[in-house]
Amino acid sequence: MLVEVYYPRIQRNGRTNYLCTKFGAFGADLSALAHFFKHGDSEPWQTPVAGLENNDKARVLSVAAFDLRALGRPQESIQPLQASLARSIELKNWIDAAIDISNLSELQLTLGDLGSALKAAQQTVDFAGQGGNVFWQVLARATLADNQIYIITVIHGSRDLAFSNMK
Repeated sequence: MLVEVYYPRIQRNGRTNYLCTKFGAFGADLSALAHFFKHGDSEPWQTPVAGLENNDKARVLSVAAFDLRALGRPQESIQPLQASLARSIELKNWIDAAIDISNLSELQLTLGDLGSALKAAQQTVDFAGQGGNVFWQVLARATLADNQIYIITVIHGSRDLAFSNMK
């Protein structure tokens, strides 16, 4: 069902996330994804159904986390994002691991967990390096720089002051 219906008809190729990017329909996307998770768990976005391949389990966890975050439910998005990250690492899918840890870093930054956000941003660089894709390596370094600038800004109270102290 995931490969036959969700990817080609809802996401339009598995990576575009058409429903969300074209229509902003994160709730509808999350509703469609609900069919790929076990029901009855205390945390509904925790366990993908058994019939999915491991890489598909990681993907539905990641997309569910993305949708939850977009719907203003950041606390709920942490667990599926961490589970997707763990699966991507287990599968040695370093680019997906870099994407997951980058998203986790941004989420932690938003939630005010600055230490964890910085550590995650540093891991983004490591995973992107292992993936060998230059685009993601550059993006990972941008994520790390963004986190560092944000943290310095928080410490110094203003972005201009933060930049003047970096000279």
